[in-house]
Amino acid sequence: MSFLVTGTGTGVGKTFFSILFMLKYGIQKDWYYWKYIETGSKKASDYYYLSKILKNKNIYPPIYRFSLPASPHYAAQVEKRKINTNKLYKTIQICLSKNKILLEGAGGVLVPLRENFL
Repeated sequence: MSFLVTGTGTGVGKTFFSILFMLKYGIQKDWYYWKYIETGSKKASDYYYLSKILKNKNIYPPIYRFSLPASPHYAAQVEKRKINTNKLYKTIQICLSKNKILLEGAGGVLVPLRENFL
């Protein structure tokens, strides 16, 4: 079982909802939090923030992390890296088959992960 937390864009409350969900169900019901792609300052990252709140329990680190606070496809382009969507899909599928995961998307529901892949 899993849930994907998404919204219309950045700053609409995805992380706030995720925190509430994880505090209520995370450790008690064995749910895991995972923001699989993250952009922006590492110290201001959702992964860093939730790691502190959850005391590093029931949380997975991002598969991809970019310093620039922009859409993943643009941040990857600036850092001269590529997001391998096959790797991303396979890794997510493996984790979802083993655990109950609350996935938090990067940005909004239509944020581009690659130039031609939302």
